[in-house]
Amino acid sequence: LITKIKKWVNFEPIEVTMEAIEVRSEELAINQNTLNQLAKFGGQELIEATLKDFETEAETLVAETAKFLSKKDYDKMRGELHTLKGNAGTLGIEKLSKQAALIEKRLKENKFEHLEEEVATLKVLFQEFKESSKNLLVTNE
Repeated sequence: LITKIKKWVNFEPIEVTMEAIEVRSEELAINQNTLNQLAKFGGQELIEATLKDFETEAETLVAETAKFLSKKDYDKMRGELHTLKGNAGTLGIEKLSKQAALIEKRLKENKFEHLEEEVATLKVLFQEFKESSKNLLVTNE
């Protein structure tokens, strides 16, 4: 049947090349789509409680990361970053998660140069999250 149809419509296949397309997406301080999924399970109250709990926990994790950096205790630092990366990623706090993952990877590879700058960036991204979170909660009230 397909052969007959091709004959009737003068079908000539054309060659199509597929080039790899690099897709770049901008990481977000807080991915609203992730929060929307969370809202399906518990509404706005769950989002607010989760973001506040995360902020409290992340505050400690970031502070401990900086403390362990000053002591050059890279194993404990990596543990704090691993937890921060996972928790932030789960909640769609993309920039903070990505930065924690970057530092964690460098520690695993024993690349200790520029850690001070990387941790400073982590602190800035945490502040950005706090501002975004505060604005998000005010907007949704």
